[in-house]
Amino acid sequence: MYRIPQESVLTLEQPLLKVVPHDQLKRLQRTEQRYCEKVLGNHEKTAKKLCKETQQPGGRSTEEVIKALGGMAKQLGQLKRKLEEIDRDQQRVVERTNVRLSHLDDLCRADTFESSEWRRWSTVKVDRVLVDFLMREGWSDTAEGLVRSSGLESMVDSGLFDQAQAIAHSLLDGNASEALKWCADNKNGLRKIKNTLEFQLRLQEFIELVHKGQKLDAIMYARTHLNPLVAEAAVDYDSERHQSLLLEMQRAMTLLALSPDTTVAPYCELYAGDRWRTLRNAFLAAHVELHSLPLRSLLSVSLQAGLSTLKTMQCASSIAASLDSDKDAKAAPNRRAAAQGPRAAQCPVCVAPLDVIAARLPRAHHEHSSIICRISGRVLGSEEVAGCGPNGQVYSWKALEALAAQTNGHIQCPATGDRFTMQYVKRVFIM
Repeated sequence: MYRIPQESVLTLEQPLLKVVPHDQLKRLQRTEQRYCEKVLGNHEKTAKKLCKETQQPGGRSTEEVIKALGGMAKQLGQLKRKLEEIDRDQQRVVERTNVRLSHLDDLCRADTFESSEWRRWSTVKVDRVLVDFLMREGWSDTAEGLVRSSGLESMVDSGLFDQAQAIAHSLLDGNASEALKWCADNKNGLRKIKNTLEFQLRLQEFIELVHKGQKLDAIMYARTHLNPLVAEAAVDYDSERHQSLLLEMQRAMTLLALSPDTTVAPYCELYAGDRWRTLRNAFLAAHVELHSLPLRSLLSVSLQAGLSTLKTMQCASSIAASLDSDKDAKAAPNRRAAAQGPRAAQCPVCVAPLDVIAARLPRAHHEHSSIICRISGRVLGSEEVAGCGPNGQVYSWKALEALAAQTNGHIQCPATGDRFTMQYVKRVFIM
């Protein structure tokens, strides 16, 4: 029985707790602190001013002071309602966090891959991975249906991906306003990861103004937005990054002297329509990096890691991938025939459509090979006795006996079609 490498599995589960719930709580705490400091700070100044004015001759009357205090009380009531709303949001995040902690606790209680705790945990994990893939691909309705049917409302962060997809679509439509608003809301986080998405968006808006012939507006826009961003880059980033942004801005400013139909490189590339798609990809990359999410979906990463682990020299994708680089001209036809021959039905690397993905992946280092019966799908070894037919094909002894019982003692080899009886089958001992 194989034991579960819990530490390795938990390492992959960091985004479940660290990313969204943790970030949401920090964001809510900062919002709460900002509201309190703003309102209470203004009230403190107003109270001191009222005390000073009431002590002076000819200062504010009692009615004016009462009116001012009433306005302060009204603002405090609004602050209270806002803090209560933030508190409810915090409670919802804490409840979601508790559900996720309980889910990870199920993993910690699972010792082996055969345990019921592991089966229950892995079922939820598979659903989570599928939801993550669907949301990244923009199939929100299908993802929401799976979330509802599986009861994963507290385990996934659909709002995070819905917002990202909406902004991505707006960028493809040539609108950067939503993306710029997102950059403003996450300015500190983007500065921390040294991301220049806001500069790229502002640069594109400048280019669009020049393209429309609004050159004076473009100059004012550059002074208002691009110059401050380049100046901030000199402080926040290294000199190489700062010089790179400065060069991009200078190239964009050159467009003021060129028409939109220019063929001069690299300025003609700045007018290219596919820049919006590039910005969309840059936004999605910044979004996942900001939230410490993997750049690719967990389904893609897990699938490729698993296929690479299972891939061997005998897999059809390995044979096909090496045909073009085969230096032995005499061996190439035999290898091509092997690649086009019958594939192992139980090998994920060899069957469609996974064979297309596996063809681009490296092979894992295997010190010991595993022989799998094509009939039963079980690993041959000490617990599963192997038998070799007269044609050299090896299968599970029990599987051959079952076939013989179904066909009056005659066995037809699934690989070659040869027919023989059990008396011609020899036991094979695998070391």
